[in-house]
Amino acid sequence: MFFSFAKKSKISDDKIMKKMLRTLLIVLFTVGMSYLISAAIIFGDDVKIVKENPEKALTDASTQNQNVILVISDNNKTGEEASLALAQETAALTSNTLVALINKDLPEHQVLLQKYNLSRYPAPYLIILSPDRFITGGVVPGKMEAARLVTFVPSAKYNEALKARSEKKPSFILVHGNQDDSKTQWLNRLNESASKLTPQAAVITLQSTDAAEKSFIERLGVQPDGNENVVVVLNSAGMVSGKFNTLPEVTLLTQTATKQISKGCGSSCPSSKSCGGKTSCGEKK
Repeated sequence: MFFSFAKKSKISDDKIMKKMLRTLLIVLFTVGMSYLISAAIIFGDDVKIVKENPEKALTDASTQNQNVILVISDNNKTGEEASLALAQETAALTSNTLVALINKDLPEHQVLLQKYNLSRYPAPYLIILSPDRFITGGVVPGKMEAARLVTFVPSAKYNEALKARSEKKPSFILVHGNQDDSKTQWLNRLNESASKLTPQAAVITLQSTDAAEKSFIERLGVQPDGNENVVVVLNSAGMVSGKFNTLPEVTLLTQTATKQISKGCGSSCPSSKSCGGKTSCGEKK
């Protein structure tokens, strides 16, 4: 009799535990879904897509040194999904880029539109922003594929040059080959030159065969070579004010770094039709 009662009690306890576990799982699932919905954040192919509060997303991205592909849409939502898909595909080709959606018709997005002067762009449209909020590219969806669009997403070294520009500093960019002894000599000269400028110039080094920096090297107008070194000098406005394939003296480097481009566009980083394909290192907004 006692055994029978104990057996029934055990069965009853098992049922209660199963019900409690099922209830707990339902609660956890509901809370998790609510969080994702309220945050309006989607993770697809490891790319973060922010569909609400893009202003905070851009602020966070800047803090975390992330590039942003901004998808501009409106209440008509024409081409919105295709634009997001292109942005996501492009971001997936990089290691540190998120996608954010902004609606030109929403009152809560007007501050962001004005801050970055985005009202001038049609909808849909894709804008690429560096962590320092330089516009490095833009395109109407359907006019460019992800493999081409990704070349406008700043690399790590490109972002170093943009950061220097945002701080109104010149930059000495050494695109070096495989000879370490030669690289050291050039780097010492650049550091010495940088220290004589106020504010002190940035010194950026690039391996000529670095695949991740291939697009930036091409923008600088340097033909990659496994052995030779090239110095590209950017003035404080981000304009290429000089280029040397032999090691220059300190005086020449400092003079070149402070040289102002008074007319025309000069050599530069991203291309622009208004400058005949040559402009400064990113458009600051």
